[in-house]
Amino acid sequence: MSLTSLTYFCAAAIALGAMGCGGSAFDGIAEDGAPLLGPDAVTQRAYLGITNHVSLAAANGTAVNVDLLAGAKVQLEVAAVDGKELKFKILHTRADGSTELVNPVRTASGFKLTTLEATSDGTFSLAFAKENGVRDVVVWMECTSESGRCAMKLQPGEACFLGMSCDEGLTCLSAAGECDPVRVNGQCVAKEAAACAAPPVPR
Repeated sequence: MSLTSLTYFCAAAIALGAMGCGGSAFDGIAEDGAPLLGPDAVTQRAYLGITNHVSLAAANGTAVNVDLLAGAKVQLEVAAVDGKELKFKILHTRADGSTELVNPVRTASGFKLTTLEATSDGTFSLAFAKENGVRDVVVWMECTSESGRCAMKLQPGEACFLGMSCDEGLTCLSAAGECDPVRVNGQCVAKEAAACAAPPVPR
């Protein structure tokens, strides 16, 4: 079902009192009517242009999040390392807090290739329910927008400088080895991978 068709479906369903399409990413409804993810679900930030390794949490489910700009087009690849059936839902939470179901995914091979298209600024979430069990999943995203910009903040490997901050979980590493997510000129890298030679630059 296309995003446009799904939007019309949600509007019609709401009018009939059958379902709601708003709320947070954790309010999604699974096929059995139970909440898709609980409020204590494990959340993980995903980045564009790198391989994101995700360990699914069986107890509470897992949400993998990325913030995209309005008009962004991102090629998404999801693969279960064990090559077995995988089920998840792609949700888009807009800046106003409303959430829409973009695509419910069930793949027997554990692999899914699709495109994320952001109609407005917001967060895309891959919601993996606990029924998937404890498993490893690989997520790859690549910006395909003509503008070359998809994410709200700078991604791994991008040049960072005053006024352009790195995404959550990243820091700006300068050539001198100084780390700061906002002020120094350098390159965005994962915080755990950064070998900072000096304390963060005072703001």
